[in-house]
Amino acid sequence: MRFLLTPKRSDTYGQDFLAGPMREQCGLSAIDPEDEPAWPSTPSLLISQNPDSKRETDIILALPPQIAAVVHVHCQYDYYNKAQQFNIERSLSRSVFGITPAAFSTSQLARRFPKIAWHTVNNGIDPIRFQPSTLEDRNAWRLERGIVNSRLLVGFVGRLETAKGVQLLEDFVRLSEDTRVHLLLQFFACDEKSSKAAQLIRKLAPDRVSLYPDSDVSTLRPVRHLDLLLHPSLSEVCPLVVLEALHSGVPVLATRSTPFYSELEQLSFPNDFIHLIDLPILSEHTRSKLSVSAEDAKRSARHLVEIANNFYPPTDGFRARLARNVLGCRFSQNKMAASFNQIYSEALELHRDRRRTARVDMLPD
Repeated sequence: MRFLLTPKRSDTYGQDFLAGPMREQCGLSAIDPEDEPAWPSTPSLLISQNPDSKRETDIILALPPQIAAVVHVHCQYDYYNKAQQFNIERSLSRSVFGITPAAFSTSQLARRFPKIAWHTVNNGIDPIRFQPSTLEDRNAWRLERGIVNSRLLVGFVGRLETAKGVQLLEDFVRLSEDTRVHLLLQFFACDEKSSKAAQLIRKLAPDRVSLYPDSDVSTLRPVRHLDLLLHPSLSEVCPLVVLEALHSGVPVLATRSTPFYSELEQLSFPNDFIHLIDLPILSEHTRSKLSVSAEDAKRSARHLVEIANNFYPPTDGFRARLARNVLGCRFSQNKMAASFNQIYSEALELHRDRRRTARVDMLPD
């Protein structure tokens, strides 16, 4: 049997949201980390999406010997605080494999934790929810929201927090006053911090900023109606929202917040799909303290505005070509699930072999 410790939030973006579809496609039974699990007596596998959590770490360390463990590490290691890093180290001490969503992250963690076998599985996209729109679709969607067609619709998707580039977003709005840019902020409706941050950003330019409090992530995603996705994040590994935009036929304007962009370049992604600026100098690296100086934030935001203001909205043909490129580069949810299934099966078999070997070694000569 295979068990998945349920994510921190069930209705959200990113890795926690992916845990739902993965349960179905990989045949995983969900376990609430707050419960006391009743483990089967037969060899089984536990999967943790959040090994930085003390509760999940404690569960992994308390596993009976017949239960193997695999952990997913989704963020750059320096992004975690000291307590989270300690939890990850403890979780790995009882795990068969570690999995990351990008090759550079796998290499970094393999150097830090050489006794663990590491695997890379890129994030995958649900083609049903993320698909290119037509000009007719986009015009109708804009009309419903009072967004003028002559405006370049630039969108931000995700949590509105410092680590995701809120400093740059605020300066982007201030500096785009005399441009044709209209900014759409999409965030999860139940996220109070993001909601408050979005309201404050909108006050800077009510006529040029629209809000999209998201409440049903199972539907066709509004990113498909954008002309450009703005992703000013300060730290990423394999940003799911970027892949989702690309699969929806929407080009991306981003900071170089992750070496994963270099991995995309090696896959021969055309230059007109992703537009990157250098990452501002970070004053801190951990999530709770991640920030840049006011001067660097303004300088980066000005660069983002210049690129956006000279950007032409992608045609229907361009969007379709972009979506095909993403699918051709292995970023599908089915491929991701197939890779997970193979790794989980290998982990369970390896754990069985190790237990057999241990029992043989204990036999008297």
